[in-house]
Amino acid sequence: MPNKGVIVSFTKISIAPEGFKHAVPYIIGLVKLDNGVVVSSHVVGEENKIKIGACVKTVFRSFYKNSENGVINYTTKFEVV
Repeated sequence: MPNKGVIVSFTKISIAPEGFKHAVPYIIGLVKLDNGVVVSSHVVGEENKIKIGACVKTVFRSFYKNSENGVINYTTKFEVV
């Protein structure tokens, strides 16, 4: 899977579903990868730089910490470059 792409759409989530309330506000975007595939993902970085047409790259970031066993879960997100 390519690690670079372009934002084709995005939205800012202010009221999150159960399990994501700790992360609000956050941005979910549709990213068109260099191979033409479009994926949805969290988009991170300076909020004023997150816009349609912005170039992004994949980053490995923490997602949440399990309070029962202390395990920190990680995922890939996209960051504006």
